[in-house]
Amino acid sequence: MNLSLGKKNTKPAASALPDKTDLNLVPKEDLSHLKFTFIGIGVAAVAFILFIALGVIKPYAELNRMKSEAQSTQTQINALKTQNADFDQVKAEYERTAGDAFMNADEKLVPAKDEILAMIDEDLVPTMTVTSIAVTKNQISVITTNATLQQVSEALNKLQSDARNTYVNVTTTTAASSGANTKTDKVNATFVIQYAGGAV
Repeated sequence: MNLSLGKKNTKPAASALPDKTDLNLVPKEDLSHLKFTFIGIGVAAVAFILFIALGVIKPYAELNRMKSEAQSTQTQINALKTQNADFDQVKAEYERTAGDAFMNADEKLVPAKDEILAMIDEDLVPTMTVTSIAVTKNQISVITTNATLQQVSEALNKLQSDARNTYVNVTTTTAASSGANTKTDKVNATFVIQYAGGAV
């Protein structure tokens, strides 16, 4: 009887799971919360960009625009000043050659203000205080104070003698203080003057 002895298979059966060759000691973390962190960073970045655009860049651009407009306006003003630098000289020359041709009837009757002030300064101011001056065409009303009756009388004579005036009178005289009844007491006086000086 022949017995056939085959070679015995000593290799173990293959396992259904792979062999583990290393050991992971780091615990596995849940990173799902990072999604919300990234979303928050993104929202903050967008808000910051909007703040820079609306809160810094836009106002700064508006400021630059206003500065540019102001500089442009100032340039125009300077140009006008340059163009009108000789206006007074031209006006004086025109008035000298054309006279009062450009005035209406009422304006022709209004005396020159500088001449009126010069007359009042010469005839009234040295002896009394002038508190009001009103001019209607060629009639001047001057209210004065701090003068004696004697000074008012002398000023009246001086105004009447002034060739620049055609008529002068004192319309009202009141006591500056109670009991004024002598030439040394101070009074208030209103002078009415018909001015014959030249027109502007």
